[in-house]
Amino acid sequence: MPTTISTKTLTSLTKAHETTERMTSRIRHLAATDPQIRPRQISTKAGIWQPRLLELMNPPEGDATDTEQGEIETVDAGAPIDPDVDPEAHEEEIIRLIGQDRDAWDNARTAVIAELKRRRQAVRDAEAARETAGVRVNTALAAYATKHPDFNRTQLAKECGMDRAVIFHKLAEIKAGTAPVDESLVNAETLDAEDVKRILEEDRQARLKLDKVRQERKAVLRELDEAAQRKISIPVLSEAAGLHRAWTSRFLGARRATKGDASAS
Repeated sequence: MPTTISTKTLTSLTKAHETTERMTSRIRHLAATDPQIRPRQISTKAGIWQPRLLELMNPPEGDATDTEQGEIETVDAGAPIDPDVDPEAHEEEIIRLIGQDRDAWDNARTAVIAELKRRRQAVRDAEAARETAGVRVNTALAAYATKHPDFNRTQLAKECGMDRAVIFHKLAEIKAGTAPVDESLVNAETLDAEDVKRILEEDRQARLKLDKVRQERKAVLRELDEAAQRKISIPVLSEAAGLHRAWTSRFLGARRATKGDASAS
């Protein structure tokens, strides 16, 4: 199935992932070769949670990380300090790498939000069109009933290709005043069964369009979450898409509800 995410958004996400990979590789290399690096100072200056920084500096247990030279290195706590190594320069480099990663993910997050907002607007437009079409149907039925008080509802439903129960229900709502009707048009319009049929078809098309854009929004939401590798938080995604946070959490998976924003910064 072809992706429904824009090329611009995909490019931003790809760049963010690549930046994170380069940052992680370099930080682990520096941490493995320079035991003088001070995580606490880096954490404070870079504005990164210290446990997250330590996670970046140390490969997961059982997952050895290659250095830039292709060799696996480990830190020897008792190794003598190399006087030629400048730990402050390494710390500044790590801080710079973290900043670059944060910027890349800020750009990716902005692109994702813009993508979801476009889908949210498409849904809102379709909802407005559906509401307008619904009022038009009610008005058409009210006008037809006014002009033809003795009409055969079953026959009208048959001619319009509409379920008889729906016709009865709509007319009951109109009579009770619970269905929205444009009163200014009820007495002004002269409609026959063909007109009503056409208006009902317009309403059906509006409902189909609304369902389509809602499904597209869900598909894009899932694709974006997967493309971002779940590194953008549920609150950010749900707000941008115009969806309830709890629904978004259930839709994307229960484990996403507590993940939060897992980006490096």
